[in-house]
Amino acid sequence: MMHQNGPSNTSKFRPSSSGGFTPRNNRPPAQMSRPGYQNRSGGNPRTGGHPHNSNNFVHHNNNFNRAPTRAPANPNTNTAPRTGSNAVPVAPKDKSTINCYECGVVGHYSNECPKRLAKMAANTSGPAQQQRRVANSKKFTPNNPNNRSGRLFHMSAEEAQEAPDVVLGPIAPELTYEPAELVELKKQLDDMLAKGLIRPSASPWRSPVLFVDKKDGANRLCTDYRKLNDVTIKNKYPLPKIEDLFDQLTGATVFSKIDLRTGYHQLKIRATDIPKTAFTTRYGLYEYNVMSFGLTNAPAYFMNLMNKIFMNFLDKFVVVFIDDILIYSKSEEEHEQHLEVVLDTLREHCTPTFSKCEFWLKEVGFLGHILSAGGIAVDPAKKTVAEWKAPTTQTEVRAFLGLAGYYRRFVEGFSSIARPMTQLLKKDKKFEWTDKCEESFQQLKSRLTSAPILIMPDITKPFDVYCDASKIGLGCVLMQEGKVISYLSRQLKQHEQNYPTHDLELAAVVLAFESMASLPHG
Repeated sequence: MMHQNGPSNTSKFRPSSSGGFTPRNNRPPAQMSRPGYQNRSGGNPRTGGHPHNSNNFVHHNNNFNRAPTRAPANPNTNTAPRTGSNAVPVAPKDKSTINCYECGVVGHYSNECPKRLAKMAANTSGPAQQQRRVANSKKFTPNNPNNRSGRLFHMSAEEAQEAPDVVLGPIAPELTYEPAELVELKKQLDDMLAKGLIRPSASPWRSPVLFVDKKDGANRLCTDYRKLNDVTIKNKYPLPKIEDLFDQLTGATVFSKIDLRTGYHQLKIRATDIPKTAFTTRYGLYEYNVMSFGLTNAPAYFMNLMNKIFMNFLDKFVVVFIDDILIYSKSEEEHEQHLEVVLDTLREHCTPTFSKCEFWLKEVGFLGHILSAGGIAVDPAKKTVAEWKAPTTQTEVRAFLGLAGYYRRFVEGFSSIARPMTQLLKKDKKFEWTDKCEESFQQLKSRLTSAPILIMPDITKPFDVYCDASKIGLGCVLMQEGKVISYLSRQLKQHEQNYPTHDLELAAVVLAFESMASLPHG
């Protein structure tokens, strides 16, 4: 935009004596004064070329248009910058007049400050820190010999393997092991290498491994993929609710349970994703060729596979939860036929561990419960609740309530009993273990260790629903012929605490039917 008397205040350039255009301050930008600066138009301050030079641009009606071609440079021409060109180098300032912004001392710039260089040298003293590239350009210091500059970008694992100074993805710290664990680690690594489950790796990814105790006392080698899982897109394939699985067992009297041999290892991993499974050990870096325990999407993918395999038998005589398979029948004759069908199907797709399988049972432990013709009970082998010590932190309270909540359908008024402990989980609330918390803790342990047997629902018989409400929470009981099918309760929300008694009673009824929507009602 131009005024009649000259350029407007918004104009960024003005004519120079050579016919070109220069900035208002008649000096090049700061980055052009750097040694070896090459501008985007191909001009070089050392040879006098510049994108705003009149030789590079043609000016028409206050618009700048790049000329189609540029005349070749004449080697006999004086290479000194033209008068008025933007590329005229700025003479260095006298450092005796410069104050450092970092330390305030006269005589050097802030990027030359000894104090700042010492800090950066301390931050890059380790080999791991020296290998990483600095993502923030503000930390770039040309005079620092330990400096590493760069930017974040995407690249394939194969390219990363050829670039040792590139860090791709999260890297978790390596754990320490006891001598006995090292012996077990070497044994399991050799076994998995022989079976082709893992292979040596040069991946830029890395996760630590640890041991988890099995039911039989053996050690299971697991990989801590928490860092990898944080940046993984989650698979939304649904896992079935435990209550819905048990609702299918009405009338069953004979059971068999099948355990798959390292179920996840029967799934292969896509070749491009194999480097992401890399794990570090005392004996080197390895990566999985098959699905590994600990990957966030492993349960969903395996559940999808099992549903496809047993789709024709689900809710008829087979219950599947990830790698646990339960076969149920109303008579021994039916059970023989069902077993034959399931085993033939497994022979084509999966390999079970027959030493851990159980057949022709009247009572079976499944998913932490005891199943029988009489109903469902808490597995007495789960001694964790009875032996749990009083929590001392919010994390321990959350862990206990998570375990106890798994069996909440066996405890009448679970939410009201657990309320003193759930109050400790509120944000910004100071942890204080009071007498009420201790009473709540002991009462929950007692209720869970002496929980009643719940019957299986029979859709051919009528259901009875009993609801109750108080200023603390809502509760209901689903019964059939005077026997309990399930207990349900929850605490009041903030706005529900202002409800009158009549509205609270109605809210309890709504809660009962919403939570039991999977059962037929009218």
